[in-house]
Amino acid sequence: HDLTAEQAAQIDTTQVGVYLLTGEYDPLAGEEGTARLAAQIPGCHFEVIPGLGHFGPSENPEDFKPILLAALQTIAKERA
Repeated sequence: HDLTAEQAAQIDTTQVGVYLLTGEYDPLAGEEGTARLAAQIPGCHFEVIPGLGHFGPSENPEDFKPILLAALQTIAKERA
């Protein structure tokens, strides 16, 4: 992505939720890269998904599904 640290810091997570879900074995983002991005976006949600790579939903939809559903449930609660 082309998102700079300055741009990331300007994201208002009270207006738009940001969920960063990174596979444990993601060579393109990795846990450290995504963690750095998450630290630059105040109020975002960040989770490392064990056992998945960059294309978690395609690689193993059954392991990705509960993570996604939990994020969607959180969003629904926050909007209620």
